[in-house]
Amino acid sequence: MGRKLFIALLSFLILLFSPGFSFAQEEPASSGVARPDIFPLPNPEPGFLGQDHSYSVTFRGNGEAVVALKVALTNKGETPLSEVSLRVPKVSPQEFFIYQVIKEPSCTRYLTDNACAEYQEPDYYGYWWSKTKYQKAQSEFSGDTLKVILPQAIPADKNGSYLVYFRAMGYAKKNIFGAYKFTFETLQVPDDIRNMTVGISTDSDLVLRGATGEVNYRFGDVATSLKAVGGAAPTESSSIDTFYQQIGHGTLIKNASSLASLESYTVSSSFADNRIKLYAKEIFVGVGVFLGILAVVLVVLRLILKRSQSKTEGTTVATFNSKSLVICLGVSFVSALVISGYTILAIIAASYLASTVGYQFQAVLTIFIVVISFAIYALFLFAPGIYLGAKKGIGWGIATVALTVFFLLIFLGIGLLVYLAVRNPSVYPGPIPLGGMESIKQY
Repeated sequence: MGRKLFIALLSFLILLFSPGFSFAQEEPASSGVARPDIFPLPNPEPGFLGQDHSYSVTFRGNGEAVVALKVALTNKGETPLSEVSLRVPKVSPQEFFIYQVIKEPSCTRYLTDNACAEYQEPDYYGYWWSKTKYQKAQSEFSGDTLKVILPQAIPADKNGSYLVYFRAMGYAKKNIFGAYKFTFETLQVPDDIRNMTVGISTDSDLVLRGATGEVNYRFGDVATSLKAVGGAAPTESSSIDTFYQQIGHGTLIKNASSLASLESYTVSSSFADNRIKLYAKEIFVGVGVFLGILAVVLVVLRLILKRSQSKTEGTTVATFNSKSLVICLGVSFVSALVISGYTILAIIAASYLASTVGYQFQAVLTIFIVVISFAIYALFLFAPGIYLGAKKGIGWGIATVALTVFFLLIFLGIGLLVYLAVRNPSVYPGPIPLGGMESIKQY
């Protein structure tokens, strides 16, 4: 019985593992087709969810906007798509350049003699690189609608791409301080938009509010390069390749998704040729608040001093001492100025010593600077108040310390504004400059 059970179990194991064993030993027949090392990644989101729009908008010093738009779309219809329309809200654009982007199929399988055995259709939504050509498209602008006739119709259920370049006045308006306030509204299409990217930049000599960096994205003068590409046949252009890839970049970038048909996206900010003009409104508000607080402080100080003098002199109410007030204001202002000057010198000295002294001594150096600074701050903050309190009365001493702190806050705000106005642009890695474009300004 035990022997029969053992034989049955052994037979079951042989039957169980023999297919895998045979499969593992089997060598596939050579078909002459080499497997590629890298396969294209599939598009994670199907195009039927909507179009992808990317903008790069460059504002000039006269308020003009240079707009570049690239669109990836899918033909959801049953017939080839040869015409698209876009609505341009609120402005009258000029100097249109429109090109259809035509990518060649990419090879996914090669034969042993490097001949292609299988091609993959180009994906205009993704970033899979393939040879790209550009063909000029006919267009017509009427009212607020731009009609584009594609040179090569997009077949049903296939995707394609085109780019639009134009200039327009009207997005930006100049305010009384000399800064431009702009509101850029994206173009509207009769289709859903799944992803929207808007990159805003300015000329290199302008300052953009809200910018995350100050890289010069050179999207402005590409008209000469675009004019060079034309004719009946698609044409390759390395300069337009670079330009097309950079559309969507900017020093201020906004994103949106899932826009409905004929829905637009709005980006608002401001720019100017210097930070004083750009933040003039905030500066005026700050000065007004400062003067208001100063007036309140002086009134409260006068009431406190009158009350203290009336208590010390019995029933006789002394007149307000204007000379003491001037001395109080002058001493507190000078004290705050000395403290601010010492702070600047201490920062400069600490930075210089930190770069020259070895790291093993930096902790001792930091402690030394902190102790010295604490003593100097205490001396110039409290000593003048104590002296005036002893000479003129305790009320004047308290007022001197309070006004010193008040002036320190004012100097801090002024210092921040000066720093923002004169600081050098930060260096961030940006897109590759547009090579080969004669019309690009060399900054």
